Amino acid sequence: MSAITKTILCVDDSPATLGTWIEALDQFGYRTIATTDPQAALPILGCVPVELALIDYFMPVLNGGTLAASIREHSAIPIILASNNTSDIPVSVREVVDAILPKQAGLASLVRTVNSLLSGNKS
Repeated sequence: MSAITKTILCVDDSPATLGTWIEALDQFGYRTIATTDPQAALPILGCVPVELALIDYFMPVLNGGTLAASIREHSAIPIILASNNTSDIPVSVREVVDAILPKQAGLASLVRTVNSLLSGNKS
């Protein structure tokens, strides 16, 4: 990890999942900004420099695919889309994000994917 801390925006409607992601990423020296409200993500990105977005796919009101597409319109940051049912993610959404991560893959897989994308390798 470089001396400069990288900031990750985490968006999931489950506070428990967010807590788990934050704990894992913080252990590896990342700074995390988290919200359970996907509609709050774009305003956050407008105010805080973020190097990567980690987004749940299935959320009420605004799903992760729509949020990822909105982020992509304004930013080239890597986007990871996480889901318990990755097979339900449409091809059109897959083309917008840099990685699809099954939540059941575990935290080690999450951290590997984040490290890879932040080092410039697309998953």
